Amino acid sequence: MTRTLLRGAQVVTMAAGRPDVEHADMLIDGDCIKAIDAALTADDVEILDLTGRIVIPGLVNAHLHTWQTALRGVGGDWTLMRYLTEMHGRLAEAYRPEDLHIGTLAGALNQIGRGITTLGDWCHNNPTPDHTDAAIDALEQAAIRAVFFHGAPKRAPDVVHPVTEVDRILEDTASSSRLSVGIAANGPQGSTPDVAIADFEAAIERGAVISMHQSGGEPGPAWDAVRDAGLFGSHANIVHGAGLR
Repeated sequence: MTRTLLRGAQVVTMAAGRPDVEHADMLIDGDCIKAIDAALTADDVEILDLTGRIVIPGLVNAHLHTWQTALRGVGGDWTLMRYLTEMHGRLAEAYRPEDLHIGTLAGALNQIGRGITTLGDWCHNNPTPDHTDAAIDALEQAAIRAVFFHGAPKRAPDVVHPVTEVDRILEDTASSSRLSVGIAANGPQGSTPDVAIADFEAAIERGAVISMHQSGGEPGPAWDAVRDAGLFGSHANIVHGAGLR
C-alpha cells in the first residue's frame, strides 16, 4: 500500500492529550494515520511538503440538498415562499433520475474538494424509487461518507413517511461501508401531531437518524406532542431551528 509522509504542516488533530495546533509531520500508510510527530523519518515513502498548509480532520456538512447543485446560482435572492413555489413547484418536477444523479454526484465531489468528508444529503426530490436509487448511486460513486436522508416530496401533513421505501434502501445499502440511511421527514413543522410521532417512532425502530426543518414561522403543536412523547434525542437532526426554544 502507498505510504506518504506529510511534512511541515500545522496539524489540528482534535485528539485528547494533543495540543490544539502543532507543527508536525504525519505518516500515512494506506488509509491509516500511523504517526504524528516532529521531524518524522521513514523509508519507502512519498514525501509531500505541506509547509504553510493546515491539516485538519475532514469536515461534516450535516445538511445539504445535494441534488440542487446545478441550481446554486438560481434564486439566491428568493424569499422562502418563492423558493418553495419555483424550486419545488416547477424546477424539481423537471428532474429525471439521471438529472438527480449528476446533480448529486457533482455536489458530492464539490464537497470533497472543499474538505467535506461526511455529508448529510437531504434528498427531497425523489418522487420515484428510480430517483432515490440514482441519488444513492451518485453518493457511492463520489466515495464520500454520507447519510442519505430519504425524503417524500409533497407529502400531505396527515400522511406518514413511506417507511416501506426506507426499508428497501436500508436493505439495499446494508453492505455499504460509507453510506447510511436516514429519514428526511416533514417533521412537526409539516405534520399533524400523530404523524410526527409516528415518523419519529419509525426512525427509532430502525436505528435511523430523522431530520426535519423548522423555519418560516413559530413551532406548532406537533413539536409539543413529540416532546411530550419523549421522542427527541441524538437520533433527531433539526435543521435551521427557527423559533425553537
